[in-house]
Amino acid sequence: MLFVMSSTFSQKQKFDIATFISPRGWQQIDSNGIILLQQSRVKNGLTSFCQIYLFPSQASSGNTATDFMTEWNYRVVRSTGTKEIPKTATEKTADGWMQTTGYANITQQGITYTCMLVSLSGFGKEMSVAVNVAGQDYMDEVQLFFKNLDLHPPAVTGNPYVNEKQPETSAGTTAGSLADYVYTIPPGWALKQYPDGIVLSSSPARGVNENCLLTLWPMRNAGNNLWNDAYSIFSEIYKGYEPRSDGMTQNSLIRGVSPQGWEYCIIKRSIGMRGYATLFGFVFVAKLGNQLAPISGMSKDPMVSACFGELIADVWPKFFYSLQFKNWKTTGPGITKNIIGDWISATASAASNFTFAPNGRYGGAAASQYYNRTSGNEVVATTQAYFGDGSYSIIGNQITLVKDTQKNQPEKGWIRLEEESKDEGRTWTEKLYLLRTSTVDGKEYELYFKRNK
Repeated sequence: MLFVMSSTFSQKQKFDIATFISPRGWQQIDSNGIILLQQSRVKNGLTSFCQIYLFPSQASSGNTATDFMTEWNYRVVRSTGTKEIPKTATEKTADGWMQTTGYANITQQGITYTCMLVSLSGFGKEMSVAVNVAGQDYMDEVQLFFKNLDLHPPAVTGNPYVNEKQPETSAGTTAGSLADYVYTIPPGWALKQYPDGIVLSSSPARGVNENCLLTLWPMRNAGNNLWNDAYSIFSEIYKGYEPRSDGMTQNSLIRGVSPQGWEYCIIKRSIGMRGYATLFGFVFVAKLGNQLAPISGMSKDPMVSACFGELIADVWPKFFYSLQFKNWKTTGPGITKNIIGDWISATASAASNFTFAPNGRYGGAAASQYYNRTSGNEVVATTQAYFGDGSYSIIGNQITLVKDTQKNQPEKGWIRLEEESKDEGRTWTEKLYLLRTSTVDGKEYELYFKRNK
């Protein structure tokens, strides 16, 4: 046993009120008061992995069961959306701590693994450790890790491990700044608020076999460069994932300015846990003076996603149009002057264009094409064209179109103007997005238009 311990583990480290020994050869990531130890292996064509998270201590509620369930909901349910009830057991350690261990099998984005949470309560403190493991290869290392994990009561006089300073949240600021967000929850989604984040998650009631997440993080101080801030936040949020190049949707960067005057950027990436399916993750960051408002999202690849999808459904546009901030005063003239000009959109079977004039007038044309087989070797293509002219007005993100022939039937829609780069910022394409309600089926559809230069 001594030989195994000396060859498998490295030196003891200090963290908060604990000391631990990291498994030799494992990757260690320290980020915003949380330590992640992880490893993965491929054996006989099968991939197994293990992650150990050490979370900082906090004040105990005085009730062991309450401490455990608070941590389970905060550390596990918030990040996975699981509804599994953990199987638990409680015992008293030789050092006087009450230890509650709970575990459940979780399936997330097609990945099935066991999640175990160990909550230690006592001496006015609570500290927890979470383990995510797939396969049996790591059980010896996990057991040795807990055998060498020691907690030191902070109340002991002269204790060298006392650290009464509470660590920063993962967003680097106080949770009070969450109150600045104003938004509309996507229909059918659930909301849960935590001290360092608000999590919106898709619900099975929507008929979607997909766990999608939108997380609103507390405000943090802005740096000198918005893109540097965004990349840093992306790395922080998705530190447990690796970049992928096998996604069906190309990675992209987006930048824009809202009608309220705040600048924003978005990083979209294909990501995944080692050995498992590719997912889609993005980070949106709005710059509000010297503050940043970060929002992250995760789903399946957009080509197949029913949450942030390009073909099925996308809840992001309506969420973005509803997004505001309480302490932000609108600055600038909005987006009206920037849409002046000719915009064109085209798909395989339909095309349309808008021309917006500075005097509040617009001209529009649309065409659709369908095909009829007249014989075994002949197909006739028929094109139907529609033309319209009228006036337009924009208030915030909402546009109102009034056709000259239907002045008593104004049409309302939602509009935004962005630039997108698919080559990491070397070139940018200007895009105008217009979300309107179909007169055919009553559903909302969004098209994007490129400036016709």
